[in-house]
Amino acid sequence: MRTIITCPHCSMGCRVRVRKVISRPFNIDYLPFEDIPNPHGKLCARGNSLIELLSSKQRLKRPLKITESGKFVEISWDRALDEMTLRFSEFSKDDPTGIGFISGEMISNESAYLFQKLARLMGTNNVDSTAAISHAISIRALNEINAWGMWMPFSTIGESDLVILWGFNPVGTAPVLLSWLVKAKENGARIIVVDPRITSIEKLADLVVQPLPGTDVFLMLSILNVILTMDPDASARLPPGALRLISSYPPVRGEEITGVSADAIISIARETELSSSGVLLWGSGITMTINGYPATLALITLAALKGLSIIPMGRYGNSQGVLDMGVTPYYLPGYAHYTDAEPFLKAWLVEDINREEGMNLVEMLSRGLSAFYILGTDIVSLIPGAERALERAGFVVFQNAFQGKTMEFADIVLPSALLFESGGTTTNSEGRVLWCDRIKRPPGEAKGDFEVIAQLGRRMKLPGFSYAFPEEVLREISILVPGYPEPKDVKNRPDGFIVPRRKGLVVPKLESPLSLDGRFRLLVTGQSMRFLPEVIKGENTAKINREDASVLGLKNGDSVIVKTDAGSAVLRVKISSSPPRNTLIVHWSDELRKIIPLRISKWGCLDIKSVPCVVERYEEDIH
Repeated sequence: MRTIITCPHCSMGCRVRVRKVISRPFNIDYLPFEDIPNPHGKLCARGNSLIELLSSKQRLKRPLKITESGKFVEISWDRALDEMTLRFSEFSKDDPTGIGFISGEMISNESAYLFQKLARLMGTNNVDSTAAISHAISIRALNEINAWGMWMPFSTIGESDLVILWGFNPVGTAPVLLSWLVKAKENGARIIVVDPRITSIEKLADLVVQPLPGTDVFLMLSILNVILTMDPDASARLPPGALRLISSYPPVRGEEITGVSADAIISIARETELSSSGVLLWGSGITMTINGYPATLALITLAALKGLSIIPMGRYGNSQGVLDMGVTPYYLPGYAHYTDAEPFLKAWLVEDINREEGMNLVEMLSRGLSAFYILGTDIVSLIPGAERALERAGFVVFQNAFQGKTMEFADIVLPSALLFESGGTTTNSEGRVLWCDRIKRPPGEAKGDFEVIAQLGRRMKLPGFSYAFPEEVLREISILVPGYPEPKDVKNRPDGFIVPRRKGLVVPKLESPLSLDGRFRLLVTGQSMRFLPEVIKGENTAKINREDASVLGLKNGDSVIVKTDAGSAVLRVKISSSPPRNTLIVHWSDELRKIIPLRISKWGCLDIKSVPCVVERYEEDIH
């Protein structure tokens, strides 16, 4: 038996051929194709260990229900679905907007589509994913500017004469992408890295700049200032408000705010001027800051003015797909506005739906709701303060393949099949739809997410939930989501199907950023929890600049107390020359999560990459 599956660990969507053998459960074969996300089947360490997910001791295998004593007991699927039907029907009848639907970014397109369909037919648009704090920021900005036609596949990187990596480190998040960067370098491309951290990707870079955390948007505005000086004709493409904003940030002011020298700002602008086939990639280093949305608008505007291609990188295997499927409070599937709901009403066999925008992820958690349906994500481990919202809720369902901290707050726990135990599609960060085959049955009584949602929809007597296979769901998606393929167009195709993005007039746009104060900033890494921590096991360690350490009277191994608006934590410092001034670089941990404020900007951006804080030497270290 030979089947092709998709790695879920990052947004590249690497393809793997799996072969059943007698001596061991499965062998991995490397695909010999060029036109796949991972040319010639190259895999990173996580991809090579992909099959180990099947035998994880953390797998959930049977439905569970919490008892009054606080212990979980196994129950049947019928009982679990009956309980969900009863409770959700009650909440839906009283006030459907009191229910929140939150998904992860590794569920299939078919499951994501049914998840938002279930929410909307129950009467609420409170449906969002963990992509809300990262990749969704990019897609909203891209949609606002109508920059879909600028979005290119990964192969564009190898053919480019300029590659800019901004707030995105492929070594740690998408290692196989390095093959395209190496190809670009061999072909003479210039590579620019913009990141507050110094990482190993700098070995490939011609220019490395380290803006202070959260100041990316000011750096972009200064680069745009120089570009307009070099190319005055570009001003005609910008509205008067944008021109006034750009004029306020000449390179000298950019240097004062960002810490990047005026010479480096001019150098980046000059490189974009000289480029005829450049590409710009960015990730959560930009979006997960208080100014994530205006920063992304500025980045896309910069690319549009200079003719650069763009590739917005998600964090997980289906960050793009869950957004395409409408798991967002702002759009219906395919980014259709609520005013254009008629095709969905016809397909869903209903007269109308709620047309008011729902709450986003952070709003749902910060305001508190009566009930939550959480699918494919351990939300408590990922989002600061999530446990407080779940504690207040009257009913919580946690549906996942693995155990997690969210279980502690759940009334019903449902075991999910992995994607390659149920089959279906995902969409990677180049917009490529990939069919993942089913290689085995899920363990115990676990079921595919789409199957569970379809059964719940039928029990709640909602129309249009008579699905038995993911292919049926994908067929409906192909009718409603522009460009998405039918099953016959994507199954048995290792290369998948690249969704043709709509063309149109790109409308550059800028928004004034929020000002930053002079406090220390926490730059948090590893929040996605996909890769191993880069710190000493069992210790909360923070990297600090040598000059900052000297001012605070610190030496290696000393401790500092870090105070934010949400709390404080004691961290052991590692003194280094790599962090920028007034910055602590820390790895995500349970203790750190508790001091990150659950607070968003007016654009819905949650600040995790530049959290304002006060840093003091811990008193126990003072003798």
